[in-house]
Amino acid sequence: MNPLQPEPATVRRPTDEQLNIIEAPLEPMLVIAGAGSGKTTTMADRVVHLVAQGLARPEDILGVTFTRKAAGELAAKVRSQLRQLALSTPELVESLGPEALGPEALEPVIATYHSYANSIVADYGLRIGVERDATVLGQAQCWQLASQVVEGYDGDLSGYSGSVSTLVQAVVSLSAECSEHLRDPAEVESWLASLASGFESLPLVSGKGRGPTAKAVELGHRLAPRARVADLVRRYHQATAQRNALDYGDLVALAAKLAQRVPAVAEQERQKHPIVLLDEFQDTSHAQLTLFASLFGGGHPVTAVGDPHQSIYGFRGASAGQLFRFPEIFRRADGRPAATAALTIAWRNSLAVLDAANVMSRELNRSAQQQHADSPVPLSELRPRPDAPAGEVALARFGTEADEAAAIAEDILDRRRRQARLVEREQATEWDRAAGPEQRSIAVLCRRRAQFGALQEAFDARGLDYEIVGLSGLLATPEVIDLVSSLRVLVDPSRSDALMRLLSGARWRIGAKDLMALADWSRYLAANAKHARNGGTGPNGEPRGSAAPAAADDAESASLVEALDALDADFWPQSALCGSAPGSASARTPACSTLLTRAAARPSTPKAANCAGRWKASTSSSSLLRPPPAESSSARNSLRIRRSCTELSSPIRELSSSTAASASSSSGRRASRNASSSGRTAGSSRTGVSAAGIRTGMPCDAK
Repeated sequence: MNPLQPEPATVRRPTDEQLNIIEAPLEPMLVIAGAGSGKTTTMADRVVHLVAQGLARPEDILGVTFTRKAAGELAAKVRSQLRQLALSTPELVESLGPEALGPEALEPVIATYHSYANSIVADYGLRIGVERDATVLGQAQCWQLASQVVEGYDGDLSGYSGSVSTLVQAVVSLSAECSEHLRDPAEVESWLASLASGFESLPLVSGKGRGPTAKAVELGHRLAPRARVADLVRRYHQATAQRNALDYGDLVALAAKLAQRVPAVAEQERQKHPIVLLDEFQDTSHAQLTLFASLFGGGHPVTAVGDPHQSIYGFRGASAGQLFRFPEIFRRADGRPAATAALTIAWRNSLAVLDAANVMSRELNRSAQQQHADSPVPLSELRPRPDAPAGEVALARFGTEADEAAAIAEDILDRRRRQARLVEREQATEWDRAAGPEQRSIAVLCRRRAQFGALQEAFDARGLDYEIVGLSGLLATPEVIDLVSSLRVLVDPSRSDALMRLLSGARWRIGAKDLMALADWSRYLAANAKHARNGGTGPNGEPRGSAAPAAADDAESASLVEALDALDADFWPQSALCGSAPGSASARTPACSTLLTRAAARPSTPKAANCAGRWKASTSSSSLLRPPPAESSSARNSLRIRRSCTELSSPIRELSSSTAASASSSSGRRASRNASSSGRTAGSSRTGVSAAGIRTGMPCDAK
């Protein structure tokens, strides 16, 4: 509700549908509540009714929902209505006692599904060997641990052709699916292996004795790597157990295991929470359903609220079909299926919007009723509230997203002009007059975040104030992209793309010819490092040990970040003071001569020779890698690069002590390897990448 809208003067009275739910007996009940039908208000009213009738104390009631925001809203509404009840009926406070409705009364327990599972594991986990101080891993920490498991895997992945990041994501996703469906990774691995072998043994024609079809063999080959993913998930679970850590999927799975295997858990939770309210039940997973059925089944007063058409968490194991199974799973004490009720009045929609919504959901209702024909769960169309406005629904088609955004912006302006005219004519409602033409809010919903940009431009062009919900708009601004690119360059020497944006951006404006020369220099450094690892000599002829690490891929090791870092810190100041003509021998400082000498040195492979040749050719025409005169813009740009990198690395170094433990170790290993293989001396150091992944000082080899 708009905060400027005045509070109604009359007392809100529940409808007959709401009253039946509020005053329902203490037994299992399922409520089908459509969008905007007042389910949160009805749940809060039921809590107040139970407290007012002396059937429960506030702290006896457990309310569970999905998000922290929804939990906060439900807790605030319950708290507000209990306070109003205490103020309006002091005689009730005296009869029930101050511990029920007084200032010292406790509040109902309102939690999310995962936070309640976490409390179960924390209180009873020792009974199945889970320590109370186990750490709950965040999404990024789960990804890092899964990445370590994948990198250290010694099994057969010959049939896998994807990237490492895709494999890590598959491990994290399958681990979550196993937890949500209460399946062991070893069981999944065995099932996939048997399924793959079954496909490979299928005959082309039954009974003919011929081999399997090519499609069956291909499908079998695709299933085999998935079995290896299940093996990786098993090792990932072992890694979390060794670290005394849990992820969010483990919380629900372990809580369900406790509820099933330890009867004392259900007994204590039933005593602690005589009344349970479950919100958004259509989004519960199999593990969550098992948890609450094991804890509060068998006739315990459980009220579940949901809408089968609002299930949005199917990607993580949720199924709206569990809503139709509720009456059979949560039976009454006498064995009968749980009671069902429905909230069908839509309080937030106009007539036109509600008619369009009912047309869209009619087919969904018919399909659900056919699929769950034996279920007593009612599915009805939403009805308008008594004073619902007529509303308006418009359908428009546009050629481009920009045209659509412009039309939306113009429509907003037109609506505000009409509202302003109504206010001037004193024909507006009290809400409109209090809000004013600039205060009424309008929501624009988009299917994709990529559409935000066109709307943002259209609103800016017309002077409309707006707010983008989400970080995508902020992260897409050029200033933030430059900042993120700078941080990526500082911690990851492989992010040549981020350095390219910085060098070619508005601050330094390095040209294409200079960037091509820098790319040639990076490839030369990579080829020289590969030659040294293969047992050759360094760029100055010094011997190299043959016991070098295995050569990495040239495309990975050829980094523009390290190529820029390999340029001598004193190179550009000396060249900027040189007054000789560009390209002349006298214009080349000793540092530049060293670079050219190394580029022309005997390479060991044709690829290295090609890189060295292109490097030598590029230096004859490039202003970045040839010492320019004092007035050269490339010299000034390069000096600015040096100063800016130094300025930016200073605050990063201050943060390195607190972030070194969580920085990427792979970036540090790559930086150390390239530093040692390029023949850099330890005496010359400046901004670089340390073993912890933070740029703190890297030896250079350009002297």
